[in-house]
Amino acid sequence: MDSDFTINYEIFEKPWLLCERLGTVPERKAQVNRLLYMVKNRVAKGSSFNVFIYGWTGTGKTLVVKHILREAEKMDVTPLYINCQKDADGSSTELFRFIASNIRNEKLPVRGFKASEYFQLFEEHVKEKKLKVLLAVDEFDSIIEGERNDNFLYKLLRSETPLGFIAVSNNVLVKEKLVPRTKSSI
Repeated sequence: MDSDFTINYEIFEKPWLLCERLGTVPERKAQVNRLLYMVKNRVAKGSSFNVFIYGWTGTGKTLVVKHILREAEKMDVTPLYINCQKDADGSSTELFRFIASNIRNEKLPVRGFKASEYFQLFEEHVKEKKLKVLLAVDEFDSIIEGERNDNFLYKLLRSETPLGFIAVSNNVLVKEKLVPRTKSSI
């Protein structure tokens, strides 16, 4: 039985053939360009911006954000990615510990600090090193469960530290879950 399907083993011998477009989303070129423009003209110049990216599962949100973070690094911007479901337990304290540990490139203790103390360590390090930070928070909706963790976002958005902030969510109604004081900061 003849088949129109042929197996090309060369791609397994030369994996770069598969990687030419890996990590890019040609279908999202306009959105990528818009985000890169904001990174270049806001974060790279020491200003802040906030973006919410939301949509259905499998539409390329995380792929786009990771591409933006790689490109930001080329602009002398420090990229930081956190997946709230994998990297933190959903508490403000754990989220700030993860962020402070990663920006400082050191393991901080799990116990003994309040969320505000971890956040202070983050801010002090960014100011001391004069870093320009782009923070992407994936699975963002998993931390927004009422006022308890809304405080995490409020602190980030009200920080005097210039920060590019990208929130990624599968829940298109995530902004409706925010308390008014946080919504007004966005």
